[in-house]
Amino acid sequence: MKITVGRGSKKSRTFTVNSSGRVVDLQMKIYSWCKVAPEDQRLFYNGIPLHPALGLDSLWDGITITMAKGMLGGAGFPSWGERKKRGRKKSAQQATQKRKANEATDCFYEETKRMMESRKRPKEEMGFGEFEEYMATEASEEDLEEAAKKEEEYKREIAKAKVPIYGTLHPTMKADDSVRLMSVNVNCLSMWKRLNYKAERLRWSLKNYQVDAMGLQEVCVNWRNFRCNLAHTLRSGADPMRSVASHNTIEEKNVGNTQRGGTGTVVTGALAK
Repeated sequence: MKITVGRGSKKSRTFTVNSSGRVVDLQMKIYSWCKVAPEDQRLFYNGIPLHPALGLDSLWDGITITMAKGMLGGAGFPSWGERKKRGRKKSAQQATQKRKANEATDCFYEETKRMMESRKRPKEEMGFGEFEEYMATEASEEDLEEAAKKEEEYKREIAKAKVPIYGTLHPTMKADDSVRLMSVNVNCLSMWKRLNYKAERLRWSLKNYQVDAMGLQEVCVNWRNFRCNLAHTLRSGADPMRSVASHNTIEEKNVGNTQRGGTGTVVTGALAK
């Protein structure tokens, strides 16, 4: 798309830009023309400021905007004497341009609203550094579509690839002459007797996948405060099971039932006999 930028009443230049870009991309092209740094440029359309983060797709092909340097000297609008006397056709054109400018302002408002609502503290004022970080991580719709296409192409390539398969891909099927091991980082196992969802999940995994030995990390249990062990917590019915657990025995002060770290090992079936 083409955008004409006017500077004062006589200087102007038309730039060809990508509609998927942002106003800041246009400012970089203006910098190569008049050597005014992007942070010192103020772009306006009919008195409406255009924010650097505004998408160029909010504008339209052939639009003419005005650039002013900094906040000094005004926006460089032509005087009333230089404007032509408008007739019915000119009035209709200006009404259309005004409507499109209002639509661009609405798009910028929605984009700013979405930006503020995505923050942890949306009611606080956003600093310039935070704004730059947001713009650096914000992906455009075109980028998301391109990423989705590349992901689909990658999936098709993986589907075509032929690799050797060892063993079985069915975790519920286990050969009689095999031993199945499992390792889990539980990240703090509770010792509740009821509503202990992590223990219930481990019991289900042991039975459904026919696990012979399970190694647990980050159990986070101070076993000095409990008479039971892992086998009591994870056993289903009368199934044979044995367990061993470790924790920090040196740390004694300010330690309750929970203590960071710790490991555990559980064996079932023939290994527990």
